[in-house]
Amino acid sequence: MKLKRYKREIFNEYVKKLLSYKGRNVFDTYHSIEQFNDRFPDYDYEDWKEVCRNGIDKIIDIFKDSSKKYIIISKSTDIAIQMEWRKDKKSNDNKNHGFTATTLDYVTQKKATQNDTKLFVEEIKKYNLEKWFETSDYKEMIEKIGYLGIKIINECSEYEIYIKEEAILRNFEIVEVE
Repeated sequence: MKLKRYKREIFNEYVKKLLSYKGRNVFDTYHSIEQFNDRFPDYDYEDWKEVCRNGIDKIIDIFKDSSKKYIIISKSTDIAIQMEWRKDKKSNDNKNHGFTATTLDYVTQKKATQNDTKLFVEEIKKYNLEKWFETSDYKEMIEKIGYLGIKIINECSEYEIYIKEEAILRNFEIVEVE
């Protein structure tokens, strides 16, 4: 059997520059703007950029420009932008830049900020996970497995919230802006 050869660029990350601000760039790596347009028809691209700029200000000033996964949420518009803040592989400027794959809808971003173990009970029921455990007591289930990771949405599967030792933890930072 012969294997088909593929051009190397097929495996490179897709990026489209969306914004330059304070010497930093924000790139779309999947379909963030497309989802923004679908999910927030009452707002325009300038509104999306304003949320981004406000988030970048906080990432640089408050989070000390840390390379992390962030969800920037506007309190006034409910626009929520998933953002990975990291070095750009294609640049040698040694600065962190934003890479976004999606703009979260209202329900998903509210789930991302939820600080209630009830959320985990709902997810266990939704995905019929009770059968994995010997008990139906959710507290005991969580104690037995130590932690329960919940992906917040399919497009951002690397963003999780989980419970460990009775505390809600996240592998991303919430950045709230006006």
